[in-house]
Amino acid sequence: MGLDLVHNGTVLGGRYEIQRLLRSSASIRVWEASDPVLDRAVVVETLDPRCTHEARDAFVAAALASAKCTNHGVISVYDTGNENGTAFVVTELVRGDALDARLITEGPFPFEAAGTVACEAADALGAAHASGLIHGGLRSSGIVLTPGNRVKIGGFGAPPTEDRYCAPEIAAGGEATEVGDVYALAVCIVEMLAGQPFDPRNERVGDALAARDDVPTNVRGTLERALDPDPGARAAHVRAVGRAFSTALHHAPVATRTAAPLHAQPTEAVAAVEVPTTAVTMPVLPDAPPSAPIAPASAPPRARSIALIATLLIALGVLIGVGAVVLLVFSPGPGSQRSEQGNVGGPVPIVGVFDFDPAGDNGQENRRLAPLAHDGNLATVWSTETYASPTFGNSKPGVGLRLDLAGPERVGRVVVHTTEPGWSATTYASDDTPATLAGWGAPLARIEDAPVDATITLDPQAKKAHVLVWFTRLPASGRLDVREIDLLGG
Repeated sequence: MGLDLVHNGTVLGGRYEIQRLLRSSASIRVWEASDPVLDRAVVVETLDPRCTHEARDAFVAAALASAKCTNHGVISVYDTGNENGTAFVVTELVRGDALDARLITEGPFPFEAAGTVACEAADALGAAHASGLIHGGLRSSGIVLTPGNRVKIGGFGAPPTEDRYCAPEIAAGGEATEVGDVYALAVCIVEMLAGQPFDPRNERVGDALAARDDVPTNVRGTLERALDPDPGARAAHVRAVGRAFSTALHHAPVATRTAAPLHAQPTEAVAAVEVPTTAVTMPVLPDAPPSAPIAPASAPPRARSIALIATLLIALGVLIGVGAVVLLVFSPGPGSQRSEQGNVGGPVPIVGVFDFDPAGDNGQENRRLAPLAHDGNLATVWSTETYASPTFGNSKPGVGLRLDLAGPERVGRVVVHTTEPGWSATTYASDDTPATLAGWGAPLARIEDAPVDATITLDPQAKKAHVLVWFTRLPASGRLDVREIDLLGG
């Protein structure tokens, strides 16, 4: 079965029915197909059987290596096979826009949008590196922005097809390395900010970003180091690139933040190896409420008299209202007796939410987004970074959210809304804000393999002013998105 003999309606491996051609090159064709066994659409990539055995082995080996990384930012590989001499790979079908296509339609990304993509892409590549997987051929067409505004990366193991993304040592015949991926990611990021192709072989970062006065110095410096011709002078890990953006976004004035232009409708399905084309836009924190308007310096006498009378009437109404509230609270009545237990079962006010990451490499875990875990909006999330496994890639025991209360309260339940099941957590409470997990004392409750929406019931406790929800296991994707956390009285 030659390359030209695979067409719409062909069934490969006795299972995958080819639906339509998505794209092709000299040696690989990429198809959308259906998988009737699991009732889902997939991508099937077929290799020209005229390719050498070495090329065929490399094609399959790259797919098998990619299958080891289950991070949600990496396009999943489902299956491989051979049909009468035609090797094929089956991958996740991702619908969305390739980064290079988005640049053509929308031009340069606002800084926050570029930072969002950079952090997601660095997170996905970092998880791949942690599982022993090197990309080796990253380019802007291989970074996909999905309809849900998540970053997806595919094409691991495919050789570079565009020289400008290829680190000098790899162009000279060296093997693909992590620092080579750092170089390619930096090229993609500069292109996002510049809005056009960027070739570091004949252009400097400062020149490409000359028109961008919103790119902080630390980010420019990180990109310049990531593109150093000497691999030993580059950042050793892609996460360093992500951290530069995360730090810059965290310290950026709220008023200067703009919504990320990641809203275009999906156009084509994209594939994982041939043309691999990663939150959620970081929601913009609300601006501070405007100051009260300043009253005029003076007003006509009649206006002042009317205003004085209105003020007196309002004050009288307030006094009457306060009196009514006092009577309701302190007067006994059926079902209205106030308990010494405090706010039993009712919402406990939360005045601040902060990330807690004492074992992290920089002591932070998406700190800027932590307030979104309790903002009354289930559409916004605080997310952990993406790790190579649900156990944080074995890099640390956990990460948490610290909830500061308006005052000491007896908390009976913690209600957590997430986007994916399978996470675990332990809950603590304290009078102060310890810097270490041990400082929080004995745990109050644990939950294992939690559902998307979970309620954690705490053991009886004294009133405390701070609560820590310490996540000890992530969902299968290696990332936890917390939509909302609420506390109820005990």
